[in-house]
Amino acid sequence: MRKPIIQRFSYSPYKKKKRLLYPVVAAIVLVLYLVPKMFGLPMPEAVPVFNDSSSQSDSLFQRIYRWGFLEEPDDILKQGLPLGAFTSEDGEVGSPNLNQIFNSWVKFITRVEPGVARSLINSQLMALAEAANYEENARVLPPPPPEEIPVLTELKSISRGEVLVGVYNSHNAETYEMTDGVDRLPGKNGGVSEAAQTLAETLEEEYNIKAVYDDTIHDYPRWGASYGNSETTAKKLLQQYPDIRVLIDVHRDAGIPSRETVTIEGKRAAPILLIVGTDTRWDHPNWRKNLAFAKKIEAMMKELYPGLSAGVRPQSGRYNQHLHPHAILAELGSSSNSLGDAEESARLLAGVIARVLPEIE
Repeated sequence: MRKPIIQRFSYSPYKKKKRLLYPVVAAIVLVLYLVPKMFGLPMPEAVPVFNDSSSQSDSLFQRIYRWGFLEEPDDILKQGLPLGAFTSEDGEVGSPNLNQIFNSWVKFITRVEPGVARSLINSQLMALAEAANYEENARVLPPPPPEEIPVLTELKSISRGEVLVGVYNSHNAETYEMTDGVDRLPGKNGGVSEAAQTLAETLEEEYNIKAVYDDTIHDYPRWGASYGNSETTAKKLLQQYPDIRVLIDVHRDAGIPSRETVTIEGKRAAPILLIVGTDTRWDHPNWRKNLAFAKKIEAMMKELYPGLSAGVRPQSGRYNQHLHPHAILAELGSSSNSLGDAEESARLLAGVIARVLPEIE
């Protein structure tokens, strides 16, 4: 009698093979356990994650690369990674732990900050946007009704000759694809630099508020040292101009697949996202003052130019904001915008700052 066809597809051979794997795996585990014993190597004890590894006995692997067969592991990693070297958020070079390596890679590739739920959610919301990057497909936020647009009255000058606003770029290479065809210009001042200049010039020319822009390049040749380098510039600005009330680091966002704009007074502008550092990873006891100031800027944006604000996003870095209670990081649009969009945003942001300045000391 012919056997049922289902027997031709019996899984019994695979089960036999699977059973054969058990003794093999057990043998491998046993060898790994016995080798250190045979060679008299000390078994590692459980230590705190952040303990200084230099106090522990050298492992067999450490002995091998010390003998010259391998380079230092840090050097190997640095050669293969685009950041060149691992640094702290403040640019302090050090031996990275696995957590820092993983976080740096994930954030560099995906623009998502590991361990920050808000960052992950924002990245997924961005992915729902349109994929096209052409002007005719751009997402244009509807303008508010004409009667809701506030009329800017002439502001009295609050400046008596002193510089009140300092502007710089930590990531000078960031630029706008619609204008430059790429999202970064390594070693050069990209579109964010021009937007920052527009911000400073508008404050002076239209609102008679003295502002200074420092175009020092901070992200080349080592992108990972950007904030450490820009911290030096920020300190210099605050020392040279002690009356500065607002310190602004101008960036542009990334990871948004299409151009997003809002039409204000007949002109297209890129949405402005404010980033606020916290004390999650670095000492920053007064970060809530920076958050309160960013919220004040956001509220004024919503009042003067509805649709311009993309919100306030706290993140785990410091971004040099520990240096001043009114230091903010402003992202003018994203890499998918044009330089014109960003410059219009800079002009509008200048008006917002001009309104907020009299309220702060």
